[in-house]
Amino acid sequence: MTPREFRSALALIGLISAAIAGVGGYFFIYTPLQNTAQMRRMLEKDIDDLELQLMQMIKDRPAVALIQRQSLPPDDTIAQAQYSQLLERLLLQSGIRDFKFSSVGIVQARPPIIPDIAPKRPAYKQHRFVISMENINIWQLVDFLYAYYQLDLLHQISTLKIERNERDPSRNGLKVTLTSDAIAVDGVKARTSLFPVTNVVAAVASNLGPQLLQKNPEQTRLLQWIRAEPVLASPPRNYTYIVQRDIFYGILPPYVPRKPVPFAIGPLPDVTMRRDGKPYVVRIRLSGDGSEEAEISVSVTGSLIPEDALQVDAENWTITLPPVGEDTPDSATSTVTVTAVSSEGVEVKKSFRVSVEAPVTPPPPPKPEIAWLITLPIVSTASDGTAQAIIKDHFNNFRYLISATNTTITVRKEIPWTAKSMKEDANYRRTHPPGYLVISDEGTSATQRTFRVIAIDENGIILCEPNPPAKVGNERNGGAWGGRPGFGGGRAGARQGPADPLAALTGNPATLIPRPAYYRWEHGKSLQEALDKGRLKAEEIDHILRRIAASGTVVLHRLREDQQ
Repeated sequence: MTPREFRSALALIGLISAAIAGVGGYFFIYTPLQNTAQMRRMLEKDIDDLELQLMQMIKDRPAVALIQRQSLPPDDTIAQAQYSQLLERLLLQSGIRDFKFSSVGIVQARPPIIPDIAPKRPAYKQHRFVISMENINIWQLVDFLYAYYQLDLLHQISTLKIERNERDPSRNGLKVTLTSDAIAVDGVKARTSLFPVTNVVAAVASNLGPQLLQKNPEQTRLLQWIRAEPVLASPPRNYTYIVQRDIFYGILPPYVPRKPVPFAIGPLPDVTMRRDGKPYVVRIRLSGDGSEEAEISVSVTGSLIPEDALQVDAENWTITLPPVGEDTPDSATSTVTVTAVSSEGVEVKKSFRVSVEAPVTPPPPPKPEIAWLITLPIVSTASDGTAQAIIKDHFNNFRYLISATNTTITVRKEIPWTAKSMKEDANYRRTHPPGYLVISDEGTSATQRTFRVIAIDENGIILCEPNPPAKVGNERNGGAWGGRPGFGGGRAGARQGPADPLAALTGNPATLIPRPAYYRWEHGKSLQEALDKGRLKAEEIDHILRRIAASGTVVLHRLREDQQ
């Protein structure tokens, strides 16, 4: 090989090596670097997209929360019952009495009108309520529509048909047929009330229904929580012109001013004082023009009541007569004159006579107290939300059966029929409202109490006594119902009645309506123990009523404090 050929061979080998190195660098260095850079750019783009989605989800959270709050409850039965009650309340508040729900049901989902968030899973359920109203006027209809559109719910009126009864000459001859559509969005947290008790915003990612509808508001006009125009007209608009220019009955007649009402004092019946050492309250009733800010003064003549012994409450318009003693003569009388001056300066007077009752015969011997002999031996709750309790009257040998569902409570009374069987007392249900527990044995004992059973839990029953008896004696020793177990225990003078024994005579609403009392009757305890130790405090009552409103009216389950 010549030197020239050797150099050519070396040059060729160098070119071949450079070509091989270039091809290897392209496939094994440059191409992987390019792929890595492209993957990095794709990952950065995915991260940016996810950050944008996260920011959009955070931005959309208030809108999703608003949809959840405006939605009906997810349970169909609860939603229809609560919404029907709401519409009924609006109708009654508007003065509409002659109405009925022609139909209530769920509209069948039809994609894409009702979008799907999954196969055969619509984004929301559409409940339809058809209401027929008769014998109404245009004022009542306007009031109902105004109140309807003030509700913060996902609902709307889809059809409204108004007809006039030509045979009715008055303005109350309109017949209205109205269709209201309300929806329950998929993914809304379950609740027992129409409106949520607390405004809890759920995670956006776990509520597909609100997300889809919030992203696509054009798919349904029922879920536009931000309206371009208000439902009602602007505030300067006066709706009274629509009513005054009634298109069905013509223009309203001119306004006729109200006739003046003379200022007067209500009836003041004569009073007969009892020899019980207690005062007597007389309420003055004023009526007519200027009675709201009227002033009263009182004078007295006679031998029964000294003039300086009267107590006059000028704010509440009451007169307190002093008590009379046992040594007061039967012939002693007094005349009380009431003078009232209205805010317009009109003065009127009226009098009533006060006397003393004649001596009465001593009361009959007291009847035995049997509260210790009435026990609660059985309380049971079931997994289906029902509960039962049995109250045994060992003195009279009959019992009360309490049955509770998620919505109602019933009480039955059973009496002995044979030596081993019991028979329901049909007269008990006819004479007492459902849920009322009337402890009575037709007068053979002094224990006569009326309760309303408001709930049953695993440890006993919750009772509400609408008319608790007056507190007599030392409460530490049992008060009016205290005493040792057995017959004749306690004081038999305190019967069931108003908190003030004179309430039935005074006519004072503040004393006529006593404050209800609430008790917890625990399993295995007697009625006397429930009355002595089971009375609930105000905060306990409020806590129990809130639990009943949240979880149902019947069975209470003990919850943790952070969940109540």
